Amino acid sequence: MKFNSNAEEIRYYIKQLLDDGEEKTTQEIDRYVRAAAPDKTFTQGMISGSRNDLIKADKTYRRLRRGIYQKITVLAESNGDEFDMVLKEAIENIKKALTMDISGLTPETLVKNLEKSKRYIDGLEQLLETT
Repeated sequence: MKFNSNAEEIRYYIKQLLDDGEEKTTQEIDRYVRAAAPDKTFTQGMISGSRNDLIKADKTYRRLRRGIYQKITVLAESNGDEFDMVLKEAIENIKKALTMDISGLTPETLVKNLEKSKRYIDGLEQLLETT
């Protein structure tokens, strides 16, 4: 494949990696980009800049928190409505939190967390219905 710039090539590889929808760290992204183009010497700044350009230009790719990136798959369901997309993403993140390791939690804490997550999800779904 022919690229017009290093940045374009780096963004291509980042998208390739993130397209599975799983969370990736900056280290995983850096390793993947460098492995995908072993004959190139991409600096840390080039990769970082290209990653930042990608998330600014394409709303399906997000920085979830410091050093963690992901392709957001709920975007297609939101019909372009940014608010709905954020609500759906929040619901998915709450559901993911329910799969955490509970071995260290007391039964009371577990029940409290389950009740709280249900209230949050119900509230967010109610917001989605009214928009």
